[in-house]
Amino acid sequence: PTQGLISYWPLDDLDDGTATDYVGTHDGTLVSDVESTTGPVDGAASFDGIDDVIETDLNVGDAGQSLTISGFLNAPPGQDIGANTNHFFLSNYVDRPHNGFFAIGTDDGRRMFFWTRSADLDHSTKVGPFDPAFDGQLHHYVGVRDAQNDEIRFYIDGQRQGDLSFPGNVAIRDDDSFFGMMQHYGDRNLSDVVDDVRIYNRALTDGEVTDLYENAPGGT
Repeated sequence: PTQGLISYWPLDDLDDGTATDYVGTHDGTLVSDVESTTGPVDGAASFDGIDDVIETDLNVGDAGQSLTISGFLNAPPGQDIGANTNHFFLSNYVDRPHNGFFAIGTDDGRRMFFWTRSADLDHSTKVGPFDPAFDGQLHHYVGVRDAQNDEIRFYIDGQRQGDLSFPGNVAIRDDDSFFGMMQHYGDRNLSDVVDDVRIYNRALTDGEVTDLYENAPGGT
């Protein structure tokens, strides 16, 4: 689906130090040694799990705003993730602590979740964690914030894994909540291959998420 797509990073060519946004105006900046690698179709981005991250100036997640974030991740097992230590794959919480955020990530290095939290800390909801993840295989992860229906939903490989109530009339961002890839803060970095990252300004339906998985690079 293309309706509501506001940013799209295929991550095919990173040689100039930039992850080009092919739909919007929010090109990503490569921090440290993010490298190009072979993806499911064309290129992808490889992260070393030490200090690699891609940062953008995209700040979304206002009160009453629905959104969808999606991307492919191939992460190996055995990453150095302590128990109950959050590491984010896709989030608007990159290298600066703040309260309002959304994130697809892990807290055990085995399973993935979708988490939203309001800027005033009154609301914090996490769907998951679920697998498959961290098995050395490519998987597609999608987090949906549906403001109209007051809920969040999490999908893996085109299938809804779970959903929970979350009020649509609260913001899930602060003024410095900028979208990025593969970092929570400090040294909490994930490793391996990321491809085909997208953000929509609306809540995709179950059918649209399935279509996105089946028709995007890496889908079946």
